[in-house]
Amino acid sequence: DLVAETSSNYSIGFVYSDSYNSNWIEALTLSADWYDLTIDDAIQGQDPGNVLDACAETLDPVACGNIDRSASGAVGLVNNRLVNIGRIEASGLDFGLNYFAPLTGIGQFDIRVNATYLDNYTEITNNADGSQTVNDLTGTITDQTFQRAFPEWRANTRFGWTLEQWNAGITFRYIDSVVQPSGDILSSRTFTDARLSYAFRPDGDGFTIAIGANNIFDKDPATCLNTCGSINMSPVLHDLPGTFGYLRVTYRH
Repeated sequence: DLVAETSSNYSIGFVYSDSYNSNWIEALTLSADWYDLTIDDAIQGQDPGNVLDACAETLDPVACGNIDRSASGAVGLVNNRLVNIGRIEASGLDFGLNYFAPLTGIGQFDIRVNATYLDNYTEITNNADGSQTVNDLTGTITDQTFQRAFPEWRANTRFGWTLEQWNAGITFRYIDSVVQPSGDILSSRTFTDARLSYAFRPDGDGFTIAIGANNIFDKDPATCLNTCGSINMSPVLHDLPGTFGYLRVTYRH
């Protein structure tokens, strides 16, 4: 019974890039992109709360037929199958910065920042009685079977170093706080990753060996008591607890 989604998307952006002849900067690139997206007839699982509300308020047989109840009338299961919910509206701003310091005797240093700001994420559901349910999910996390999260800010900041065939970097990954359906705050987190690599040929061909670790400071994810079930953390937002290390060998020709 699904029909195809349609969408209208608008974006505008700019990029500034230049090289310099100074003691502290060799090259700099700045970028910003604004987007505004609308999806009509969006395909998505129904919010269980909306299904219950539609049944209770309108006695819609389709909505009520998606709710299994026990002999006592208690809700057992809500079938939130995929439907054309109505419309999704989203807008935001993406930022980028790349900075390269001049080459020195101890190598070249660089900074790369990529950040995104979610200004709006709204789902508009068409109800059986012709009304609409508007859910502004900006800055929230859901308690649906397939959990979703919409933090307002995300950012990755990397400090890098290159010397001949050596390359190293440390990256800070920031995820903004979100509001749970209960009203409690799932706090923000910053995870730190590190990587060191060596290329056996200066042109990058041949073998490269890299060693690294994610979450090197063993930062625990934010505690999620009311939304995330028995695991008490959100895997769609945060790393699983612990430090993840790796050794990687690549070959390019």
